[in-house]
Amino acid sequence: MSTTDPERFVEFVGREAGPALRMVLVCEPESHRVAYARDDLQERYRTAEIADLAAYIREATAAEIPDSISAVIGDLDAVVLCYESAVGVLFPVGDAQVLASLDPTAASQLHEFAHSCQAFLDEMP
Repeated sequence: MSTTDPERFVEFVGREAGPALRMVLVCEPESHRVAYARDDLQERYRTAEIADLAAYIREATAAEIPDSISAVIGDLDAVVLCYESAVGVLFPVGDAQVLASLDPTAASQLHEFAHSCQAFLDEMP
């Protein structure tokens, strides 16, 4: 995917996720842009919040996988982040990252699994 023209990815992920698609954010080393934001989110996220999100995404994907590990498991395809009201899927694209933010229903089994595990861990002595 070319990060200079993410519209095709927005169309694809829109077909895949349907109305659960919240946002597509393209983060390059020195810039970022919202390629898509669902109507109900456009007013919610200000420019500063998007900049903070882009910085967070860059940090979340900054670590390189050691060659010894990638030789066994392969290259990184995506990083999944589960939050209370959203699921983020980060895709590395060259030196950029593309975030597809989804409603939790789009990844309901994974979302429920992650939150169940977290609740269990929180309750452990």
